[in-house]
Amino acid sequence: MKNTLVALGLFAASISTGFAQQTTPVITPTTTIAPVAVPRPLPDSLRQQVHKLFKWGRLASTVGAVSGGLLIGGATSYAVRGDADWSTGINASVGTSAAVMGAMGLVRFSRKRERQLMAQLENGQPLPEDVAAWLPLLTQRGSRKK
Repeated sequence: MKNTLVALGLFAASISTGFAQQTTPVITPTTTIAPVAVPRPLPDSLRQQVHKLFKWGRLASTVGAVSGGLLIGGATSYAVRGDADWSTGINASVGTSAAVMGAMGLVRFSRKRERQLMAQLENGQPLPEDVAAWLPLLTQRGSRKK
């Protein structure tokens, strides 16, 4: 028993970080100069594409939210009158989904976010991934040759 405790003690001491070799600390400068973003003018084509994307996004989101609200209203009126059947539940669930997705789109494509994005682009920051994913749809439509 005594030998086991001594062996465990030696093993614990050998794996302890206290017995590891000491390294010299790396000295880092305490004062750093933050990089300053220099505003640069955006090309008109990029500005127009981003504006067009947000404009179409607001329109599609408004259509989705309004149509969802109409479906919810229709389902509610059928349920209140007592004429509800299985299609009333489907209308309510599809309408709720459309209204929620439309509301989320209105937040995503708001004018406030568009202004913030334009300011970020002028400061040299890249497009956010969710906006950059939608831009190829605009460029494909305009670049088709007839």
